[in-house]
Amino acid sequence: MTTQGIWNVSLMMLVMFLLHLQGIVCPAGGTTELDLSNRNLHVLSDGMFNEYPNLEVLILFDNYIDAIQPGAFSGLTSLETLYLSGNQLRTLKENMFRGLNSLKTLEIEANVISEMEPGAFSGLQSLETLNLSGNKLTILKNGVLRNLTSLKTLTIRSNDISMVQSGTFSDLRSLKMLYLSYNDLSNLTNKMFDGLISLKTLALSSNTISQVEPESFDGLPTLERLELNNNKFTRMTGMFRQLTTLTSLSLSGNEISEIDSRAFSGLVSLESLYLRANKLTKLTNEMFSSLTNLTTFLDLDSNVIEDIESGAFSGLQSLKKLDLGVNKLKTLTQNMFSSLVSLTYLDIYNNDISEIKTGAFSGLKSLGNLILRHNKLSILTKQMFKSLTSLTSLF
Repeated sequence: MTTQGIWNVSLMMLVMFLLHLQGIVCPAGGTTELDLSNRNLHVLSDGMFNEYPNLEVLILFDNYIDAIQPGAFSGLTSLETLYLSGNQLRTLKENMFRGLNSLKTLEIEANVISEMEPGAFSGLQSLETLNLSGNKLTILKNGVLRNLTSLKTLTIRSNDISMVQSGTFSDLRSLKMLYLSYNDLSNLTNKMFDGLISLKTLALSSNTISQVEPESFDGLPTLERLELNNNKFTRMTGMFRQLTTLTSLSLSGNEISEIDSRAFSGLVSLESLYLRANKLTKLTNEMFSSLTNLTTFLDLDSNVIEDIESGAFSGLQSLKKLDLGVNKLKTLTQNMFSSLVSLTYLDIYNNDISEIKTGAFSGLKSLGNLILRHNKLSILTKQMFKSLTSLTSLF
């Protein structure tokens, strides 16, 4: 017998021995789940799992696997879940997962993968969930995700990705959730997400994005949730005008100091807007007037807002929750909130408010919760809150 043959036999014997240690006494052919985590494995060899044709779940967490030989998964036609996280894989080679025609979940988190060859995932036509987080990828190349037509969730968080080539996602027509947070993307290019016709959630938080080209979000006709927290935006323009189905937009933790008059144009379905922890100093007249469907939450906490112009909240007749805490407001002026007839929760804590003008709360007929603590008010009178007929909680 050749050295390679002896090696393969030894590996198969090891697998059977480990099964015995786990108390699995059924014949190998009947095994449906195999857990080989923390077993000091370094190589998956050709035919290593030939004795387990009915395997559905294979767990290989926290080994030292740095090589997967061609044919390592041959015969595993029933396998649906494969866990390879916590290993030492550096490159995903072409046809590496050949034969796994039934695979639905593939987890390869926390390896040291820096390259994926085109065709690395070929044959995985049933794959629905792919997790590549915590690796060393710097670029997503066109072709590497080809033919993953059933994929619904793709997670590539915490890598070093600075570039996504055009056409990378063109085959992912079933994808619903794409997570690319904690990478090094600095700009979003035209047609970057083209092909993602079923996408519902796009997470791009904690990159260094400061530029969005005009057609970056083209080709996303079903997007509902967009997360861009903790990037480097300084100004909001009409970059979201194509996203007519978007219901939640998160831009907290940026450096936004300016919002253009048409910044929210096209966001006709938006229900929640998060602008916490930016550098806004002023809310201008009709700033949010195009957001007529904003119903759930407008979060402006932790900015440096010191001025709210008359009519700043016009168009927000359906808004229920507004957070203006931790800003620099000094005076609440007459009719400041008069457009917010559906508002039930208003938080203005930790500002510099020393004066509340008569009629400041006019129009807030639905307000039940008002938070005013940690301001500079020396006196509160019943007259200040006379119009708040639904108020049940005042802090």
